[in-house]
Amino acid sequence: MEHEQPSARSTLSTALLLGLLGLSAAVVAAAQPVPAPAEPTVERGLGEPEGAALSGEELDEATYELSDRLRCPVCQGLSVAASPSPSALAMREEIRELLAAGYTDDQIVAYFEGAYGEFVRLVPKPEGFNLLVWIVPVIAVASGLLWVLLQTRRGRRSRGRGDESGEDSHQAAEDAELARYREEIRRRATRGGAGVP
Repeated sequence: MEHEQPSARSTLSTALLLGLLGLSAAVVAAAQPVPAPAEPTVERGLGEPEGAALSGEELDEATYELSDRLRCPVCQGLSVAASPSPSALAMREEIRELLAAGYTDDQIVAYFEGAYGEFVRLVPKPEGFNLLVWIVPVIAVASGLLWVLLQTRRGRRSRGRGDESGEDSHQAAEDAELARYREEIRRRATRGGAGVP
């Protein structure tokens, strides 16, 4: 069997057909209405904006600061500002829209808490059971410092008492060893006939 080469004419017609198909898909996609982003409304649980609408650099800074205080629901331990996930990007954009509409930080945090629970806060509120998150580390550090202080004092006292008795016993051991060496030298000297000065 021979392998036939496609003619230039059939290659050109295939390319034109594919081009027309791509163009028609683009026209159909462009004709579809783009849904407008959801406006922050009472239905979303936000109520009416209580702050001033932000724009420009002030909006950028406020968006970053608030995004840095909220946890990404997908990433473990990352803020919305630091996370590269699509969820975090969507949350950042929503925060930006809400701040631009005049919603306050408290309203926006409450909105995200309603959607994700208190988990969405990177720093939990110091109230109720969460108070343990604030108190336990302080108690642990204070207890550790107290333990180190007591151990240091106890060590100094035992060394202080032990040094005197230890010095005496150490000196006695040295004296006994020195006496043994002298006795050995005398024995060797009397056997060899040489005197000890």
